[in-house]
Amino acid sequence: MKERTLSMTRKELLSLLGVSAMTVALTGCSGGGGNGGGITPPSSRLQKTGTPSPQGSSWSIVGEGADVQPKKKWTVLVFINGANDLETYGVLNMNQMEKIGSTADVNMVTQFKRIGGRFDNSNGDWSDTRRYYVDRDGNDSTITSTLISQSDSIDMGSPSELQDFINWGVRTFPAERYNLVIWNHGAGWRSVKTRSQRPPATRGVSYDDTTNNHIDTIAVPGAIVHPEGKKWDLLSVDCSLMQMIEVLYEWRDTANYIVGSEESPPGEGYAYDLTMGKLAGNPDMDGRALAIHYAEDTSTRFANLYGITQSVVETARVPGIVSALNDLGATLMDLKASFGPDISLAREDAQSYEYAENKDLLHFLDRLEVRVNDATLKQKTAAVRNAAKAAIVRNVTTKQYSPNSQGIAAFLPTPSRYRSIDIQQANGFGQRYTLLKLSQDAPRWQEFLANGPV
Repeated sequence: MKERTLSMTRKELLSLLGVSAMTVALTGCSGGGGNGGGITPPSSRLQKTGTPSPQGSSWSIVGEGADVQPKKKWTVLVFINGANDLETYGVLNMNQMEKIGSTADVNMVTQFKRIGGRFDNSNGDWSDTRRYYVDRDGNDSTITSTLISQSDSIDMGSPSELQDFINWGVRTFPAERYNLVIWNHGAGWRSVKTRSQRPPATRGVSYDDTTNNHIDTIAVPGAIVHPEGKKWDLLSVDCSLMQMIEVLYEWRDTANYIVGSEESPPGEGYAYDLTMGKLAGNPDMDGRALAIHYAEDTSTRFANLYGITQSVVETARVPGIVSALNDLGATLMDLKASFGPDISLAREDAQSYEYAENKDLLHFLDRLEVRVNDATLKQKTAAVRNAAKAAIVRNVTTKQYSPNSQGIAAFLPTPSRYRSIDIQQANGFGQRYTLLKLSQDAPRWQEFLANGPV
């Protein structure tokens, strides 16, 4: 199983960034200084306002900490769970952000947990959780940003810790617009066993190897409540397999736009230097524009290396897809007796991803229309397609995923596989499909998944 694919060695990554192995050897020996690498950070853009921002008893304030800052145009909050085999890429992404750094208009703030002595020994090989205000530097391998606080008791697989970071980040760094980034492994709507864990653990969004905890899909909305009572301008999901209709519908009320991947993206994740550079250059852009940059910049960086699927979805339009899916499910059940084998082949033919049951929704509709000659069905597939295309703001694909990956995946198992996965989920590996809001609001679609053609 590859979730957010571990696609390059550290040496290859640094070569891509133009950093020599000798540079890594030198900077990696600098010890565990307060900024993670023993190098004095540049002049911080934090302002002293005389209004301290409390962080809770588990956090130790470093230096002067951070006062509540004056409002800016944007705050980007990045929840980097590197307490697992993606740790190296967390270091990489922090250094990418530092190529740009926070500006007079943009705050970049991270909470970064690492796992000591296993995957990445650079920057002092620290093993706690740290909150940084991202400063600009000229170093591609050493984290030099302003360290605000740190803690050795944070579970990054806990919904409450994600909400705590958000509450602190918004309170301390107020802005006109906000971008929340969830960074780690992902498994679509479900959780699954990991081969490396003995005994097997579960893997969902934000998996913490030190605690064996993760955040289930249905728990995310309660973990990312905006403290100001509004939607995030943009939710960036730097995880695998999350751009599914099941996830989008579950999270639709949390953000105006969601950018994510149908497939497992490369371990390097988003091209933060490219995207944050564009935001810094044009801080008046809205969440829609920033989301498009995330998707397009990922394609720009990795088009010649990996298959990329990135799409931007307007969440207000997602309920229309689910309503149309419910009608389609009813029609598919009506046609089961006369077109069962054709429906099964359409399901089999549709573009699949790391999990074979994850299919591109629109490609499935395409295959249905080719194989099933029924006027009513074509009306229903057209309704789903029109609703989906209205919701998909931008879709970017490369290599083997183009043109079949059209922006939104869906769970499309055979009935026997549905039951098998349902048993797994019921036996402690995350929430069952029937607990998803999509299943509850589109019962005829769920009926098709569970009882449709074999």
